[in-house]
Amino acid sequence: MSESIHDQHIRLVRAVNEAPDAVSHQQADHYLTGWRDGVRAAGIVLDLLGMDLHYMNAGVNRPMCCGIWLDWTPAAPAKGGQA
Repeated sequence: MSESIHDQHIRLVRAVNEAPDAVSHQQADHYLTGWRDGVRAAGIVLDLLGMDLHYMNAGVNRPMCCGIWLDWTPAAPAKGGQA
């Protein structure tokens, strides 16, 4: 059974939010943006509020927009001590 658009969307949003470092976060965010653009170009309307609700229903209480945490910080500093 293939993954639904909604499940793919959640997986990609999680990849952005759970990225361990700034580079991975940016890459995941760019991929998500391109994926969203492609889905919209195919005529599919995404449930962006549903991404927030996914986290809110799981008890997550942090600032977010379309499921992306606005207060994201890297789990560990990047190589060279830079964040």
